Amino acid sequence: MSGALPAINNSTSAGFLRWQPACWLRAGGPDATAFLQSQFSNDLRLLDHQPAVYGLWLTVKGKVMADSFVLRAAEPDAFWIGSYASPASIVQGQLESHIIADDV
Repeated sequence: MSGALPAINNSTSAGFLRWQPACWLRAGGPDATAFLQSQFSNDLRLLDHQPAVYGLWLTVKGKVMADSFVLRAAEPDAFWIGSYASPASIVQGQLESHIIADDV
C-alpha cells in the first residue's frame, strides 16, 4: 500500500513517543498552598521531601473529578499541576469554582 507507515514494535524499535499531558496548569499566589491543600486529596506537605504528589480533585460529595500530580514551581507559593488523562478544563474549572476570597 503506497504511503502507509510501517508498524512499529515498541519492544524492539529504537524510537520515541511524542507525548503531551492532558493538563499542565500553574497555580500561584500568597494563598496557593492553603487553597490547593483544601481541594486536593493528598498532603502537599509531602512536597518538602519528594518532587511530586499524586492525588485527586473531588467534589464536595467525594466524587472524583480528576487526578493529577502537583509539583512545586521555582517561585515561592507557586505550583504546577499536571495530569496524564484529566483535561485541563476539568481541573481548572474545579479549582475556579471554589475560589471565593483566596489570592490564587
